[in-house]
Amino acid sequence: KKLKLNEHSFTKYNRVIELHGISVQNKIIENQLLQNWIAFETLLVGYENTTKIDQVLKNLIPFLMIRYVRLQINELLRDINRFDKKFFYSQIKKIPEGDNLIEKFTAILVLDKYKSNRIDFYQRLEFSPLNKFRLSQFHKIFSNVEELRNHIEKHRVKVEWQIKRMYRTRNLIVHAGVVPSFTESLVENSHTYLDTLISTINHLCINENSIRSIEQGLKEIEIVYNKQKNILKEVKSIDDNNFLKVLL
Repeated sequence: KKLKLNEHSFTKYNRVIELHGISVQNKIIENQLLQNWIAFETLLVGYENTTKIDQVLKNLIPFLMIRYVRLQINELLRDINRFDKKFFYSQIKKIPEGDNLIEKFTAILVLDKYKSNRIDFYQRLEFSPLNKFRLSQFHKIFSNVEELRNHIEKHRVKVEWQIKRMYRTRNLIVHAGVVPSFTESLVENSHTYLDTLISTINHLCINENSIRSIEQGLKEIEIVYNKQKNILKEVKSIDDNNFLKVLL
């Protein structure tokens, strides 16, 4: 009832929800992939005179990229907080930058002036070696522009590769009746990708109240994605003035 999409877009959206519901309930792996791929094509294809796979790639990748770094930082934040909530909040309270937990934690993660705070985290995480390692790796990547660019580009290539594998596997299932051994992992990714696509459209339509059609949503995310790429291309270093804009 809260979705204010026009009739044509709502029909598409409603169909995708039905397809995803059928996919989730279906116990046959290859059927899940087929239903999810039809859902992708329903939402992402029909706006340009290019191949279906090219349209899916062009329109889906921005949805999967625009919050990639933020999601990684937020996941580490949650895991460290879960490990030692009292210590985590005692450190966060010391940070003047940022308006919320993720902004303050990102400041600790990347800014040189909070090196002593990071050292306190490393010491506290001696009994959580995985979180300690992730904290160290994220500091190395997210505090250096070149490392950050490489990190994001590697992820984009992996996402593109996975989408193409889904499409090739879908074709093998439909045209040759072949189900490759790696299909289950592709199905898992297809559910994640579709969830991200749907939840982002929900956010734009309900929370942002900024779109009235699926096509408008695709264009808005494309604009945001291109803006992020331009910011990353233009920035020379990550510092107090730009770290929130670059990373979050």
